[in-house]
Amino acid sequence: MNHQDAINWCRKILAITDQPDVDTLRVEASHRAFFRIRRPSSAPTSDESWILMCSPPELERNEEFVRLNAIFSKAGMNVPEIKAHKQDTGWLLLSDFGSRHLEDCYNTDLEEACIQAALKELQKMAQINSDDLEPYSEQRLRDELQICHEWLFSKYLAAPLTAAEQTVWDDTCDVLVTHMMEQPQTGVHRDYHCRNLMWRGTTEGIGILDYQDALFGPLLYDPASLLYDCYHHFEPATIERYLQQWLGEHRGLAGTTDHQIKLWLHACAIQRQLKAIGIFARLHLRDSKSSHLPHVEPVLARIIQMLPNVDGLEAATPLLQARLALLTAPQGEH
Repeated sequence: MNHQDAINWCRKILAITDQPDVDTLRVEASHRAFFRIRRPSSAPTSDESWILMCSPPELERNEEFVRLNAIFSKAGMNVPEIKAHKQDTGWLLLSDFGSRHLEDCYNTDLEEACIQAALKELQKMAQINSDDLEPYSEQRLRDELQICHEWLFSKYLAAPLTAAEQTVWDDTCDVLVTHMMEQPQTGVHRDYHCRNLMWRGTTEGIGILDYQDALFGPLLYDPASLLYDCYHHFEPATIERYLQQWLGEHRGLAGTTDHQIKLWLHACAIQRQLKAIGIFARLHLRDSKSSHLPHVEPVLARIIQMLPNVDGLEAATPLLQARLALLTAPQGEH
């Protein structure tokens, strides 16, 4: 797709007379396109840069992106500044948080600072009023789990649930949703992982992207997204260390037992990862985007490892192990 009209719009907004330097950026699971716009290298201020987001208004939640940007900015959260927005075309010109994702900092000496900054930023998210965000309803949580059922089990693996397995699946969903709804509710980003968080340095901390789907929901959801990331595996001892650091500063869980907190955390992590691998299969089958398929097998394996941490999920182990066996079978056997 030619985005030259959008680039020309940026030139006008930024008063760039010559053709700017343009870099195409990586796109995750969306219909949007991103570009880094710089003044020509010959310009005196050529180190300045901005992000052009081309976001089809009929497919993406642009108005919610703009609305939540104002709310999060007011709360002191480090979200991009919106310099300009052309509503009819879905073009947004944003401040640039740089090119270093948290994913790039993991397994380096920056990892701990990144995680601490990301968890600290969630304290601000927790101050967002429920009036500003739609509720993360029980029905929505259940619908998200059905994405895995429909797109991964039934369509991608061609292994729909048997009647007995359906009972197990329904019970599993009941347990997960119950634990997610019974914990304190707060503002949640809902996609708080290493590819949506940018490292800006020790002084600036992190920059937060892709927040247009934020809701008012389970307190442990975003920490679960960060520590049980689909794109990076932290060892249990590392997760425990980061979790305890966060809990030491979070007043919303005062008086809650460590056992209950971890039960809630694991329920959030399992529900989110089941949803994610369903979305990865859907991206492949419906949208012809296969980039996320390699993550399905390792994420499902980690889900199975987490099941014993939540009482009532024991029967889900053979169900998910059977689907994992299909994923690990030689190509063409499922």
